[in-house]
Amino acid sequence: MREATPELLAAAPDLAQAGRRFEAGWLEAWIAQPGGRCPTVAPRHAADLAAHLAAQRGAELPAATIGTDAATIAQGAALAEKLHLGPWLAPMAKERRHTDAGLVAFLQAPAAHHADTAFPDLRLTRAEASQLAAYVRSKQPATRALSRPGDATAGAAAMASCVACHEPAAKRAATVASLEEIARGDWTVRGCVAENRGRAPDLRLTRAEVAALIAFRNADRDVGFASLRRFVPAEYAAQQVKALGCAQCHTAGGENKLPDISRAGEKFETEWLAKLLAGQAGRIRPWQEARMPAFASRAANLAAGLAARQGLPLKAGGSVPAKNAELAGLGEKIAGETGYSCIACHDAGSRKAVQVFEGQGPNLQVAGARLRYDYYQRWMHWPQRLAPTTIMPRYTKDRDRALLDTHFGGDAARQFEAVWHWIGTLEAPAR
Repeated sequence: MREATPELLAAAPDLAQAGRRFEAGWLEAWIAQPGGRCPTVAPRHAADLAAHLAAQRGAELPAATIGTDAATIAQGAALAEKLHLGPWLAPMAKERRHTDAGLVAFLQAPAAHHADTAFPDLRLTRAEASQLAAYVRSKQPATRALSRPGDATAGAAAMASCVACHEPAAKRAATVASLEEIARGDWTVRGCVAENRGRAPDLRLTRAEVAALIAFRNADRDVGFASLRRFVPAEYAAQQVKALGCAQCHTAGGENKLPDISRAGEKFETEWLAKLLAGQAGRIRPWQEARMPAFASRAANLAAGLAARQGLPLKAGGSVPAKNAELAGLGEKIAGETGYSCIACHDAGSRKAVQVFEGQGPNLQVAGARLRYDYYQRWMHWPQRLAPTTIMPRYTKDRDRALLDTHFGGDAARQFEAVWHWIGTLEAPAR
């Protein structure tokens, strides 16, 4: 976890293999008038920079031919809907920026050249990426032509304006100003917010944004922008949940039948949640067509932030009971066919569910690593209180008493604790 505002340290895309990944006409147009948060740096040298980047081709990309037939396009459209990719693919349909090989490579590994990208990594196969590429291509305009032939040599000289952002930190020019130097300067005279910017980048700021930046600088300059060095996990999570469009899939009302994330920090152990967000946790519901995307560069900070939003500690443990083999044996009985028959709808390690009748639940083996123990107890006592639309049965008569009196005199908390101990003995199924 970083001891600074993570957004401040987010990296811009690198330009390796740019000549193979991007169409030259798009490169020229983007450099002349970029979109999003990319500043306008060298518009007069756009054609020259495009020529220079086109010459910096680097290693070959895997060859790709994007299908134009109706069947392949239809497959891509169906896959985009199944994976809930519509909000991310729609902007890509507005302009044709990638070569065929570049588009397929990007869809398959979006973070390969931009670690902090907001585009989701769904661990697509080559075939899936090709199908999605066909669908995206079918929506895009024609290839953009160059306005004029560029001078690659002149473009190489102009690259000095680009490497401050588009090179790894170790390769950046030593002349890039530090935060302390920027804080000491008079922004109204020189720089991005000055009336006369000089050679500074054009950030396309509104008057309100200029005023806000100057007010921030005046308030924080004497302490070297100390506020930017503070990391508030809860605020970070709120910003990232919005920026990454998490609500497109994880709606509170359950329209997409995917888990609600409003309680994710309360529900999951932070370490496991970080692995999930990094794409390292494996699939919890393999029967679902939707996939949890990976945002690896954000995973640790986002997991910490989701926990902080619930006022919970970031580390695992807390009130988790110590392992107890005797209780595990009782827990197996309570969860078995003579008890609550949890094994009817849930796999239990390598043992398959015996009688799924309405909907299958996640493998119980992963529950111990995923769930915070306090949340587990509350869930077992009354699932519908936490997820009103869940089909998980309730196994309590009231706050304290379980449906079955067979074990612990009907003490629900102790019965569910025993089940927790049994869950902890389950081994992951072979893959």
